[in-house]
Amino acid sequence: MSRRIARVLLDSPLPQLDRLFDYALPAELGDVPLGVRVRVPLRTAGRVIDGYVVEIGTEDDADRPLSEVESVVSEVPVLPERLHTLARRVADRAAGSASDVLRLVIPKRQVRVEKAWTADAPAETPDPDALAVAEGTVGLYEGLGAVLDSGGRAAVEAIPQLVDGLQGWARLLASSAARMLAAGKSSIIVVPDSRDLDRLLAALDALVPTGAVVRHDSRQTNPDRYRGFLRTLEEAPCIVVGNRSAVYSPVVAGMVAIWDDGDPLLGEPLAPYVNARDAALLRQERGRRVLRGAHRTTTGGAVVLLAAG
Repeated sequence: MSRRIARVLLDSPLPQLDRLFDYALPAELGDVPLGVRVRVPLRTAGRVIDGYVVEIGTEDDADRPLSEVESVVSEVPVLPERLHTLARRVADRAAGSASDVLRLVIPKRQVRVEKAWTADAPAETPDPDALAVAEGTVGLYEGLGAVLDSGGRAAVEAIPQLVDGLQGWARLLASSAARMLAAGKSSIIVVPDSRDLDRLLAALDALVPTGAVVRHDSRQTNPDRYRGFLRTLEEAPCIVVGNRSAVYSPVVAGMVAIWDDGDPLLGEPLAPYVNARDAALLRQERGRRVLRGAHRTTTGGAVVLLAAG
């Protein structure tokens, strides 16, 4: 007789647990989606631990002793395949564990937020006047538009002066993201600190609908942060803005941009100590490999590193 098997990534910082574990799926749990949170027993420790379902399959060897998944914590797939792949790639590169990376991007579960959430956000785009302004701003930088369209890489020196009362760098990144949003693509913009984030949000407010912007920063309340994370799981494109860990957002990104990529605040002080710039390049590298294999790009997109002029 065959049985269903779930391969689970445990939410544990212990390096010896940084792999997928097989668990039997009891029939009473029904259909278990990939990426959901589950509770599973850890026999060596004699306790129950949280984890994420990464793969589901069947096996004919029903005599192999396996522990069973104890419960499904939530039906929301908080770990899509593209996010697990990115976390695994970053962790392997930095000699760390995937759960350490995931802890930076997946917030603690908020039950009330989850119950109120519906995965059907409307697609929002800039109005024609705002898009014209965005195109004009990007056009000031020769060749940048082509890089954005082709999913390439660019290191850009920002125009230092104010533009309509906004910092030049913030206006450029907001314009690039607005251009992507009009094309139906998401963007991720990473800045070093909260002051830069406020400037960027002001620039975005002048160009794109408020509902298209998703914040990811430590000043948010836990419910707001979880609400924003759930928004990044939806198909409708959005613009994710935040500090260093925003680079791991699970959106299908058409652009990842980093302001002042040499700022030491972009280096993660927690294991595996990955700089946001390196994580951005790794996710683009993965996307290019997928694209060459004639599949849809899932984690790539243009990478723009913007330095102060």
